[in-house]
Amino acid sequence: MSLATFGRRFGNKLYRFAFPVYRPLYSVFKSCADRAERELLARNLSHGSVVVDAGANIGIYSEFLAKCVGPTGVVHSFEPDPSNFERLHGALSRRANVRLNQLAVSDRTGESELSLRRRPLAHAAKAIQV
Repeated sequence: MSLATFGRRFGNKLYRFAFPVYRPLYSVFKSCADRAERELLARNLSHGSVVVDAGANIGIYSEFLAKCVGPTGVVHSFEPDPSNFERLHGALSRRANVRLNQLAVSDRTGESELSLRRRPLAHAAKAIQV
């Protein structure tokens, strides 16, 4: 088993069974792994900016963006997955400059199917409004 495979499996286990440990570790990992992207965003965003985090997942980037735009800016975070949205809400609901939306982002209005992979279920699907 490669180190990357081991790391991914270990991370998945932490996510499922020890999320309060997983989130700060993942945040540090993303800070390092996405350093160039974060530097680009930090250079181009200023206090008062309005940004969208489409597919906010558990809010790692939404939290970073909220710091970039400051208290006068706004981050609109969109996450359709119910489980991820619950974690996003738990992490960022107290931030005054973050607007949480349990919706998908699309180029049209309507309903679509969101396919979710969960264990022990092999596949689950849920209709969502976009």
